[in-house]
Amino acid sequence: MVTAFVVESSERLQEDPEDRSANILQQISLQLSSFTVTNNFVNSTAASATSATELFIPRAVDVKINYLWFLSLSLSLTAAFLALAVQQWLRAFPEPQNLAIPQSVVLRQRHWASLFLWQLPNLINLLPILLQAAVVLFMVGLLLFLHDLNHPIATAFLVVTGIPLFLYAVLPVLPLLW
Repeated sequence: MVTAFVVESSERLQEDPEDRSANILQQISLQLSSFTVTNNFVNSTAASATSATELFIPRAVDVKINYLWFLSLSLSLTAAFLALAVQQWLRAFPEPQNLAIPQSVVLRQRHWASLFLWQLPNLINLLPILLQAAVVLFMVGLLLFLHDLNHPIATAFLVVTGIPLFLYAVLPVLPLLW
């Protein structure tokens, strides 16, 4: 879902080729209209109002929105990649077959200890945090996007998503305070 928004908003970071062409045509038109013709003399001394070589600078809000959405996309893809890697590692966890029970228990315990050595439980615990951070970044970017488009819609979005996010952030801390 984030990808569709990123594709749409990333276009705002580049100058529209049609606008660029229109600016160049306007400059050519101004230069042509500045020609003065007198007896045996053609002069074009009027400076153009705009330069065709002006650099396009994206608006700050567009940069912020894309920054948040690209980070969100990166975090969600990282979480998906790590989840697949963990799943593959756990599926590759061999089940001892054709071994005596004591040997099977020793082999299983060795594999179990290696999972903790490689911090696999911590990696598994990191996955929801990555996804939650990605969702929060996406929502903040969406709020900025909506605020740029329409303030009442942005306010409604803030109320509908802000209250649950606030509760989600505060409720786990409340038991620590009492």
